[in-house]
Amino acid sequence: MAVAILKCEDPSEYFLTKTLILEDKIPQILGRALETENVSSFNGLFDVESLEICNQHCFLMCTNQKFFIEDTSINGTYLNGHKIDKNIKYEVISGDVIQLGCESFSMPEKFKFITFSVKLFTSEDADFFKVFSHKKLYGTPLQLYRETPNFECSLSILHKSVINRFEALRILDEIGNTILLTEKQIHWILSKLREKGLLDIIKLVLGTSNSYLEESNLQNADHISHFVLSIACCRNYVMKKWFLDQEKKLLFLRWKFLSKPEKNEIVSEFFSKLKEVTKHEKMEVSNTSNGLVVSSVKYYKVFFTNVSVLMANRVIYMKDGNCYVSLDDMIHVIVSDFTKYLKFNLEIIKKNLHKVWNDERITSIVLYVEKEVQFERFLFGRSNSNSSVLLKEIDSFAEQSFPLCMSELHYHLKTKSHLKNGGRFQYGLFLKGIGLSLQDSLTFWRHYFTKKMSLIEFVKYYNYHIFHLYGVIGKKADYPPQSCKKIMEAMPAFSEYHGCPFKISDEENIKFLLARHGLNDEEVKCTVAIMKNETPQLACSKYFEIKHGSPLQEIVFHPNHYFDESRTLVNSKIKNNQSQKKVSNFPSKQYEIFNTCECHNCNNDYYYFRISSRYLHSKL
Repeated sequence: MAVAILKCEDPSEYFLTKTLILEDKIPQILGRALETENVSSFNGLFDVESLEICNQHCFLMCTNQKFFIEDTSINGTYLNGHKIDKNIKYEVISGDVIQLGCESFSMPEKFKFITFSVKLFTSEDADFFKVFSHKKLYGTPLQLYRETPNFECSLSILHKSVINRFEALRILDEIGNTILLTEKQIHWILSKLREKGLLDIIKLVLGTSNSYLEESNLQNADHISHFVLSIACCRNYVMKKWFLDQEKKLLFLRWKFLSKPEKNEIVSEFFSKLKEVTKHEKMEVSNTSNGLVVSSVKYYKVFFTNVSVLMANRVIYMKDGNCYVSLDDMIHVIVSDFTKYLKFNLEIIKKNLHKVWNDERITSIVLYVEKEVQFERFLFGRSNSNSSVLLKEIDSFAEQSFPLCMSELHYHLKTKSHLKNGGRFQYGLFLKGIGLSLQDSLTFWRHYFTKKMSLIEFVKYYNYHIFHLYGVIGKKADYPPQSCKKIMEAMPAFSEYHGCPFKISDEENIKFLLARHGLNDEEVKCTVAIMKNETPQLACSKYFEIKHGSPLQEIVFHPNHYFDESRTLVNSKIKNNQSQKKVSNFPSKQYEIFNTCECHNCNNDYYYFRISSRYLHSKL
């Protein structure tokens, strides 16, 4: 048994890379696929329309650990630039270049050819079984993770691949809710991955591995990191939802960089039951589809319930309950199927989690992820002993340490003495998160609302809402403060002020809001430019930097995170000023401050790895 890898080269690079399993003395056909034949990376057929490439253009075979090629075509086969004689076997070795067909300068549109280099492995080669098992496990360049990993992996590679993937998912989370990534967003994601040093993730996304063995290692890392993070995120709803959302974005991102043959292969592999729309059917509806069906594009018939996103956007043609989905849009079908399977798989993993919970190699990663994924259930616990001080200083905090969304709610509460339900819910939970007690919350809201209504009206219509937010009455749910992700989903109506200003405001309105909160013209211009790139959280992070004169270490993902970082920074400045005053009272003397940390890599990336677990730290 042997393996032959055919990697197509310029100008044929858009064809699939072929991995052929060769039995001894049994020839493998290389040539053009007929209309009834399927093209895949496991056979020697190419999806080319030119009749100059024969259906059985040549044979590739392995005999006694040696490889041979034999031409059977009309138009010729070339080995390293030389035409070989017909029906004669020629030996080939790794690195040889084979060309099916020839180039005609007089009729270039008629004569087509395919060029590929070969990489050959026999059962005696050291890398044979690795290559063979890799292709057997990963038939397509895009995994849907239907099979569990079943290979050896060192502990260091396991930790590295899982943490790299987790950091990549965190970058994807900053984009927001949509999986339909724009070109600007894709460029931003790739630049952030490069900035974080996640080069393996970039190679996986772009499909730019330097060698076949490197591709194998990247896909192994992709496979095992997905499953380990599934274990880490299966224990509660919030983490499951976060993991599922980011994995869908990663799937969409990788689909964007696949070639047409690779996309065809994935659809054929995982959705073989789907029927392709025939040329006759396309001709029938092309005139009545308002441009949604084009005769030159390949379409698949997909039942409408599996493409709800395309249906909602009204960008798809439907007939008899079946939607005509183009090859590029098949990602929506893939994501829908992937979502169902992953949800089911996460439930299975959760039920069997006890079987691996005593394995320190797994629990170290689980605890790390649990520590970091706090987006929806952000519980900025704060001692209630200081809540009375917080109540007195809330006006100054609103101007100094509140994010723009909360500053705006506070401003409108002060000026209008009222907020509608969405604003009360968003602002009330934020105040609860920064440490405002139930009693002080009642005092706070009563102070403003009773400027326009009687105390009896306030108690009758609004007291219940405040008690409900604190989980005292009703279903007694302990609501956490809303995250940026949740706030950005809000679409406030007229005279409502909740939601994210950087998401819902137009350019003129956001300029007015920023100026009202003390930003000068240049600062406003800079912040608006970031907002226009469809990254509200980056604009909010820039707003923080301008207000505090110091950037955040990470992007804003929660209003209470913004507040905590602000208070930490403000308090540290106060302490520094106080210490400088004390030092100035000492006699003039030279002092040196030494960094006692012995680690020469003391940066954020090291920090994240160091805190991943006690187990990891003890092994460093």
